[in-house]
Parts: sequence; C-alpha cells; structure tokens
Amino acid sequence: MLQAIHVDCGKEFINEDLKSWCHEQGIEINQTAPYSPSQNGVAEWMNRTLVELAQTMRAATNLPEFLWEEATAHAAYLRNRSYTTSVKGSTPYQKWPGTKPNVTHL
Repeated sequence: MLQAIHVDCGKEFINEDLKSWCHEQGIEINQTAPYSPSQNGVAEWMNRTLVELAQTMRAATNLPEFLWEEATAHAAYLRNRSYTTSVKGSTPYQKWPGTKPNVTHL
C-alpha cells in the first residue's frame, strides 16, 4: 500500500484535489525544496531515461521533431511494460492494476 509520495512544489502536483485525495487515502505528501531537482533523483533519472529512449527512437526511424511528444509517450508506454530491476519479477504496469500487460501488439 502506498504510504507517501515525494513531489516538487509545482502546482501540477500540489493542488487541493490531490491534497484531499491523498488525505482520504492516508497518503502523506512530501515536498522537495523549490528549484532542487537533485532532491527528486528517481523522477529525474526516469525523465532522462524517457528522453534518451525518445531521442533514440526518433533518430533510428527519422521521425520529424514535431513527433517528440508522441515518441516520449511511447517510450513511457514501453518502459512500463518492460521488466526492470526496481520491480523484481514483474513490470511497473503489472504492479499498478495487478495484472500482466498484454504485449501481443508489440
């Protein structure tokens, strides 16, 4: 069960809807200091991973730059359905709904 989330002070994360939902669920919100991405190392590392995956996909397929957003979304989609060392024995997707992802379309 999720006990806490660690977020920066951005308004996209800290708003009344999120605060009330977390309070109802018993989830604590921990905030980092403003303008200190180094305090949120896991998220920064994942952002870098997704950016590098998207850049590689674009370069390998000669996609135009305006498809950057779609390439990044696709990188996240693939990453969530791939086995990782941080989630032993399953995928990140599998941990969320509790079912194995269907990857036959890949």
